[in-house]
Amino acid sequence: MARTQITELEVAAHLIARTTHHRSTADDIRRAAEEVVQLAQAPPLREADIDRLVDTQARRAADDLTVEQAARLLSVSKMTVYRLVHSGELPAVRVGRSFRIARRDLDDYLRRSNPRILGG
Repeated sequence: MARTQITELEVAAHLIARTTHHRSTADDIRRAAEEVVQLAQAPPLREADIDRLVDTQARRAADDLTVEQAARLLSVSKMTVYRLVHSGELPAVRVGRSFRIARRDLDDYLRRSNPRILGG
C-alpha cells in the first residue's frame, strides 16, 4: 500500500537516525533539528518526497566502507584500521560483528593526518 504522506514524527526519527549513524557533530544534529522544524511547518510529504529521502539514505549507505576497503584506500593493514577505530581517531559504526566507516570520516581523517592530502 503506497503512502502519500509521512508524519513529522517519522521525519524527526529519520533525521535523528541519520545524525547518530556516524557519530555526528553538534552542528550536524543542530542542522537536522532545523530541518525537522522546517518540515514540521511544511505541507505533508508526497510519495515522491519519501522516495527522495529513501534514495538519499541508500546513497549514504553506499558511501560506507568496510575495514578492508578503508585499509586498501589508506594503504595500511586491516589491523591498523581497527586500531584507528578503537582509539577513536577514525569514527566507525559497529554493524553486527564488523565496522562500517563513512567515506566522509575517512576523508576527514586523511585531512587531519596529512593536510596536503585532499586539499586540506
